[in-house]
Amino acid sequence: MNHLASLLSLSHKHVQTALQQLHDRGAVALIPPRGVLVLGPQQPHPADTGIADLIRRRIASGGYRPGQPLALQLLALHFRVSADQVRRACRPLIRAGLLHSRPNGPYGPGIYVRPVPTGLSAATPQAVRGTR
Repeated sequence: MNHLASLLSLSHKHVQTALQQLHDRGAVALIPPRGVLVLGPQQPHPADTGIADLIRRRIASGGYRPGQPLALQLLALHFRVSADQVRRACRPLIRAGLLHSRPNGPYGPGIYVRPVPTGLSAATPQAVRGTR
């Protein structure tokens, strides 16, 4: 970080604050002590894989039913992270067609389990994505 700060002619604190904001948004991963990993637009944040895997398993096992909203705050408490990180962990599942964000859902705004078309299992997101 010191090297980056000197290259940009900024203070270490400014660079650290900016990198933390990018980390929170999922654009970079801060991996101490190695540094910063810049993430591609479709690349999941390394800290989110456990959360996404749990949600994926619960959908596949029927623990989360189609149309059910995700309890982001409860998942955040379970993993001891922020609700924003849980929301960020849901992005790959939204792209895979397992979840969708609904600003006017039946239980209010949130992330909901996407209904799976008849004849397809929740464990085959490519098949779901291909039907649209």
